[in-house]
Amino acid sequence: MTVHTTNALDPKTDFKVGKREYYIEGVKVRYYRNLARFGGLNFSSNMLQASSRREIQNSDIIHMHGFRTFQNVIAYYFARKYRRPYVLTAHGTIPRIVEKIVLKKLYDEVFGYKILKHARQLIAQSNIEKNQFANMEISSKKVAIIPNGINTKLFEAPPKSGTFKKKLGLDSDIALILYVGRVHRRKGIGFLLDAFARLGDTNALLVIVGADDGYMSVMKEKTSHLGISEKVIFTGFVSERVKLAAYVDSEVVVYPGIFESFPIVPLEAALCSKPTIVSDDSVMAEIVTHGGFGLSIRYGDVAQLRDSLLTILNNPKIAREMGRRGTDFVKKNYSWRDIVSKLEHVYFDALAN
Repeated sequence: MTVHTTNALDPKTDFKVGKREYYIEGVKVRYYRNLARFGGLNFSSNMLQASSRREIQNSDIIHMHGFRTFQNVIAYYFARKYRRPYVLTAHGTIPRIVEKIVLKKLYDEVFGYKILKHARQLIAQSNIEKNQFANMEISSKKVAIIPNGINTKLFEAPPKSGTFKKKLGLDSDIALILYVGRVHRRKGIGFLLDAFARLGDTNALLVIVGADDGYMSVMKEKTSHLGISEKVIFTGFVSERVKLAAYVDSEVVVYPGIFESFPIVPLEAALCSKPTIVSDDSVMAEIVTHGGFGLSIRYGDVAQLRDSLLTILNNPKIAREMGRRGTDFVKKNYSWRDIVSKLEHVYFDALAN
């Protein structure tokens, strides 16, 4: 397997000495210099080079990730030219929502519908995403549902309880409400801050763990406006081990974002035996409630989120039971071993057809 990608999110990739291929955990990754970004697309003329065409020509099958990308246009063209089968996982990028709606429609008319039409198989991560494919006039028979997996082994030896609080200089009896993810405007962090500000006199702190995605300063200003700056901590980006320690020391994990495809945070929290609160319009709402390891709330309903937080904070027994159910549920349903087996079936079916 070879992974083809641009260096748009990794601009430090060393091109000066001509090195464009790396091996990450035994997998060859080929980077292409990102020349420009327009309308959400990263353009790289290097993807047209002869070696890339030969790799597509000599491949058995191509797996595209994401939907509206420049890479997919190039891969689609050469896959059709050399009669190579391909499958596509959209990762929640099918709906024309949030931003650049006109450009997304233009992409679909020129490339998108053709890419979906000629794919041997399309992979949805949930029934919600399967319906999104249907809205693009795709037959349900062509769509397989395969969720994201999670490496459960990473959670078998978690950090010692109290590690994260000690790192932040906090007392051990402080209750931590945790958010993990990018600090972006559609992640629901402002909504979470409003609910946290209404908790009243509780021995709880809100910890926002994640890199700034253009919204950090806005959120910090909001905490000041709400008068809760001293009770909210923004850690910025942290390592995987520190993130794991944050899960271990938290009482509840809140992931209130909207338009989410298949976020892993609630599953990670479950593997650390922590209850999760999610918005009801996300895929995770169905999973969390079905698995019984958290609560689902209406996005923007500040009172409901506040009440849900108090329910978990004031009932440790309920929280522990949710955590136990979550750990069992995620190990049983979202192990990478099972997910990969389903993915292999999709590949072989695509080749056989």
